[in-house]
Amino acid sequence: MDRSSLHAIASGYVSELADPVAHDLADRLEKAVTSLSESRSPASAEDPDAAIQRIEHAISALRRFTPLPLLGKVFSVALLEELERLGHPPLPTVQPSAGGRLAGDLVALARACRTAGSTPEEVASTWPDVPPPIADLVLRFAADHCGYGPLAWEAPGFTDPQVVVRALAMTGTNPPAATPEAEASHTSDEPALQQALTSWLRITEDGIKLIRETFYRAILPALGQAADDLGGEPTDLLFATGDEIAAKRIDASLIAKRRSAYFANADYLAKHHVDRRTLDNLMGAR
Repeated sequence: MDRSSLHAIASGYVSELADPVAHDLADRLEKAVTSLSESRSPASAEDPDAAIQRIEHAISALRRFTPLPLLGKVFSVALLEELERLGHPPLPTVQPSAGGRLAGDLVALARACRTAGSTPEEVASTWPDVPPPIADLVLRFAADHCGYGPLAWEAPGFTDPQVVVRALAMTGTNPPAATPEAEASHTSDEPALQQALTSWLRITEDGIKLIRETFYRAILPALGQAADDLGGEPTDLLFATGDEIAAKRIDASLIAKRRSAYFANADYLAKHHVDRRTLDNLMGAR
C-alpha cells in the first residue's frame, strides 16, 4: 500500500471520529506509552524465571507499541488537516524535541566536566584515560541516555561512552544554556481530536528512543540474568525469539544458522557499525 492510499484511509477514519472515540484513541495511545515505561522498571531479583517473565512483558509491550510511530506519521497529518478544516487552534507541539533534550543534556554534561576540571575536547581526546569523576559523569550520562540512537538496537548509540564523548566534543567552547525539558500534555478544554494529535506527535517524536530504552533497560539486563539458566553462549539469546526464551527452548543449530545469516549481511553490519565484538560487548556490559 502506497503512502497516498494510507493517507486516504487515515483521513477517512479521522473525519468520522466522534469526540468519545477520539478521547478513547488518545487514552489508548497514552496507555501504550505507559505500558512500555512500566516494562522498563528495575528488576527486583535475579531469579531466572522472573527475568524470563520480564522479557515476555517487555516484548509484549513492544509488539503493541512498535507500529504506532509508523502509523503516527500518517495519522498526525490527517488529524492536523481535520483540525484545520474545523478551524481549531494551531497544532500542539512536544517541546523541546527528543534531539533538543539530548542537546541540552550534552551542554549540561560539558559544563559538569569543566567544573570537574576537564574540557569536552580533553575528555574526547583522552577517553577512557580520564579522571574518575569525569568517567563517572560520562558513564552516568550513557546509562541515562541509552534510548538515543538508531532504530537498530545493536547499533552504537548514546549508551556507548565513545559516542557520548565524540558528541561532547562538538558542544563548543562556550555552549548555550541547556533547554529546560517540557512534555506535551492534555488540558480539559483541548478538543478531542487535538488530544489525539498530541499523543500521536509524542509517540512519533520519541518512538525510537522509547523502543531502544526498553531493550537496554529491560530486555538486555533480563537476558543476562536468564543466560546461565538457558545455557549456551550469552550472545545466543540475542538470536532467539521471545517465544523460544519463554519456553526455554533454545535450539543451538537454529541459533547458529541465524547468527551465520546475520554476520553474512555485510551491508547491514557496515551501515550500523556492528561487528562480532559489538554483541559480545552488549552482553558483557549487561
